[in-house]
Amino acid sequence: MCITEYLPEIISGTFTILAAVVAVLLGIWGFFRQKEYELVQRRYLEEGLDIVIATAENALNTFHHNWARSLELLKLFRDLETIKPEDLDQGFLALPADRFALTANYRLNQLTDSDTIWRVFQLVIAFAERANSVARVETPTALKMKLTTDTIEATRKEMVDAGLEALTELDKESHHYHSFVGELQAIARLVEGQRFSLKGIRKLRTDPIVKNAISNLETKFSEQLKEH
Repeated sequence: MCITEYLPEIISGTFTILAAVVAVLLGIWGFFRQKEYELVQRRYLEEGLDIVIATAENALNTFHHNWARSLELLKLFRDLETIKPEDLDQGFLALPADRFALTANYRLNQLTDSDTIWRVFQLVIAFAERANSVARVETPTALKMKLTTDTIEATRKEMVDAGLEALTELDKESHHYHSFVGELQAIARLVEGQRFSLKGIRKLRTDPIVKNAISNLETKFSEQLKEH
C-alpha cells in the first residue's frame, strides 16, 4: 500500500484541521479584542467622559431650575400682597452632593494628557454654586426679610428690579459654561464611534478633535484660567 494514495486525503484533512485551529484562534482573539474594547468604553467613556458631562449638566440644570423658581417668586412678591414668608422656601433643588467627579476627571487627564478639562470643570461647578446661592438662598432670604422685618428700606419694586437684574446677568453668564459640555460631547462622539484598544486610546490625545476641544476650552476660559 502506497502512502501517496492517501496523500490527497491527508492534505485535505490537514487543511481542515488548520482551518479549525485558525477559526478557534480568531474566535479567541475576537473575544479578547471585544473585552478590551468594552473595557476602554467603560473606563474612558462611561466612567470618564459621561460622568463629567452629566455632573456639569446636573449642576447647571439645578441652577436653571432654581433660577426659574426665584424669578417666579420675584414676580409673585411684586404682584401678590398676601404672599407668605414660608412660600419663599418652596420649590428649590439642592445641588448634587457628588459634584466633583474626581476619578472621572483623572481619567480624562490621562486620556487627553492635559489638565484643562479638570480646571474648566472646576470653573463650571464654582459658577453653579455661586449662581445657585443667589437664586436659592440670597434672593428669597432678602424677600423674607422685607416681609418680616423693617431692616430693608428698599421698596418691593426696587427689590424686584434688583433681583431681576441679578438673575438676568446670571442667566447670560451660564451660557458661557454650557460650551464646556459641548466640547466634551465632541470627544465623547469620537470615543463612541471607534473601537479603541488600550494601546490605541493613548493616541487619542493627538487626534485633531481632542486637540481642538482642548484649545477651544483654553481660549473660551482663558481669563478665568489665568485667575485660577
